[in-house]
Amino acid sequence: DCATFCPNYEDFGDGLIKSKSIDDRFGCALMVDLINSDLEYDTYFAFNTCEEIGCDGAAEICYKLRPDVAVILEATTAGDTCGVPEGKRACEIRKGAVISHMDGGTIYDKELVQLALDISKEQEIPAQLKNIVAGGNEASAFQKGAMGARVLAISAPTRYIHSACSVAAKEDLLSVGKLAKAIIERNI
Repeated sequence: DCATFCPNYEDFGDGLIKSKSIDDRFGCALMVDLINSDLEYDTYFAFNTCEEIGCDGAAEICYKLRPDVAVILEATTAGDTCGVPEGKRACEIRKGAVISHMDGGTIYDKELVQLALDISKEQEIPAQLKNIVAGGNEASAFQKGAMGARVLAISAPTRYIHSACSVAAKEDLLSVGKLAKAIIERNI
C-alpha cells in the first residue's frame, strides 16, 4: 500500500507558509513562473526526478542537453531554530535567496556565485551565502556528467526541510524568483 502525507499548505504568522515538500516543489513552481514570463533568451527548464536518491534524473538530462551552465532552483535547510548555534546555521529565513559556494556534492562556479551576489546587490534582491558545507542537489550531476556544466544553486531557506511540515518565508521565495530571472536576463 502507498502512503503519503495529506496536502497541508497554509499561510501563517507574519508572511510565512507551511507545507510538505517545499524543497523541490518550490523549484518546480518557480520554473513554471519563469516559463510563463517573457524571457529574452532561449532557456531550457528541466523537471527531473530522483534528486533525493542519487540525482539520476539530472544525470539523464545532463547527457541529453549537455548544458554549458545549469542553475539549480530549490530549497535548502535553514538552521535558524532555537538552540542551534549561529555557526551551525546554513542560512536563515527572511534573509533572502541562498547562494551556495560548496555543498556535499558540488563546488560551485566562482564566477557564477559572484555574478549572483553582484546582481542581488545591484538590483537590491535580498540574498545570503550558505554558511556551511552541507546537503547537496542536482548540481553535482550537471557538474560531473557529460561535458561538465558550470553550476549555480539558488535556494529558498526552509526550516524543517524534508518533513511533513516545512516552513518558508514568502519574501525569500520571491527573492529566489527575482534573482533567477535576473540571472537568466544576463545571458550567461
